[in-house]
Amino acid sequence: MAINEFAIEGHMPELTLYFDVNPKTGLARIDLDQGREFNRLDEESLAFHYKVREGYLLLLGRYPERMQLINAENELDEVVSDAYEALQRFLAEKK
Repeated sequence: MAINEFAIEGHMPELTLYFDVNPKTGLARIDLDQGREFNRLDEESLAFHYKVREGYLLLLGRYPERMQLINAENELDEVVSDAYEALQRFLAEKK
């Protein structure tokens, strides 16, 4: 959290969409995408990815008023639809 606060300089986003996927599923998807750019996080252990996910889920519980969970285990069309609906709800509430 301290790193996030430093990076955002005290300006929290009004809405964060968190696309949740089991780390095993996410890493398998990365392996299937041969055209994807490689980054250092790709080399991290599965345990690391589970800890990162756990951290995001803790943030989701801490900020339910501004964070929306999108189930990224679903098919792409459903994930996009869920994200769009979350954005529509957020914008409707802002009116």
